[in-house]
Amino acid sequence: MSLPRTEALEEAGVKGIVEHDALGSFGYGKAMPEGLVLPCEVVVHALEVTGTVRNFKEKGERRLEWVSPGEAAERVAEPGLKKIIRAFERRES
Repeated sequence: MSLPRTEALEEAGVKGIVEHDALGSFGYGKAMPEGLVLPCEVVVHALEVTGTVRNFKEKGERRLEWVSPGEAAERVAEPGLKKIIRAFERRES
């Protein structure tokens, strides 16, 4: 299992302070190249961004963009993640 701080740095090039308590979790089936679908559970933590780096492991694999929690919830397809983001948005307002 990867730590939230490591995931944020490798996937988005952001550094920061991770909240100890998770915001929530959700499960989904991860499709593998061989056609196998593996059950996965994702645990979501809030991260206060303190900085960014220019070069990171997965640079170029995703389009990075800063958006509000409401906009993020609109953009994600996964219902479990959408629910977690909406709850975070309510907490922060």
